[in-house]
Amino acid sequence: MKQKVKVLFAAVMILTLLFSMGVTSAFAEEEAILSIFAEFTRQSSSTSAFGVSATSDSSPTSMTLKLTLQSATTGSSSYSNVSGVSPAEKTVYDKGIIGISGTFPTPTGKDYRIKIEASDVVSGIKSTEIIYCYL
Repeated sequence: MKQKVKVLFAAVMILTLLFSMGVTSAFAEEEAILSIFAEFTRQSSSTSAFGVSATSDSSPTSMTLKLTLQSATTGSSSYSNVSGVSPAEKTVYDKGIIGISGTFPTPTGKDYRIKIEASDVVSGIKSTEIIYCYL
């Protein structure tokens, strides 16, 4: 009986250690994007410029930035994608940093923001962070 208890206890300890290592790894992969820096400023009455960069605290096989222009009626908090404006997107491979810049059409009379999706792939696991940058 004592032998069975020892074997059972050892099996439980091994499973506990394996599970906790797996959970730790999963959390580490989810937090692979270390930081995102974003700037969105009006250039004229019809255009705004953006600059976004992201870094990873791991060694990703790829990183992607996708920026989508969204608008809302002035004073509203209900934003939607601006029709007719394609998202700005960039992907890099085997680098821990990525950046993208450009302009979006932003005629006056509405509130604007950019939805920023920063993704990386580390050890085959994709992690994505989403933030918003307001004009």
